Amino acid sequence: MDYRDRLAHGARERRRNEDHKKMKVMVYREPDLVPYDEHDPEVPYHERDGEVWVDAVYEVCTGCGGKGKYVNPGIDSNGITSCEMAELGPEFEEDYFSGRFDVTCDGCDGSRVMLVPIWDQVSDEIMKEIDKLAEEEALDRAIHAAEMRMGA
Repeated sequence: MDYRDRLAHGARERRRNEDHKKMKVMVYREPDLVPYDEHDPEVPYHERDGEVWVDAVYEVCTGCGGKGKYVNPGIDSNGITSCEMAELGPEFEEDYFSGRFDVTCDGCDGSRVMLVPIWDQVSDEIMKEIDKLAEEEALDRAIHAAEMRMGA
């Protein structure tokens, strides 16, 4: 899977877990916690029990390198060699390098920067939970990739 596809896969969830006005990012939610109604004025989302929000800083988006866009992964997800570029012709090459096939970056939604949590603010206990969840997600992705290779 192209890194840009992985970036797009988690973009919506990531944006729901960011507060650009308060410069905070949710880094953990208890696994069994049901997501709340975003329009419920009773409970400010950054004060909800079972969620851990920490301060964040802006960093250049790793998906687009701070450009806000990249070439559509459907065009060059595995790269285009010089031989393939020659086969596709000069018109394609001109369009490719002029940005005709560019799409808005899913990681930063075109803003060129991303909120990144300040990890020093997260307790060791929560970091262990985050690491555990990350390992489980990585295992799930590996199993899914293996199943896809087997034709499932």
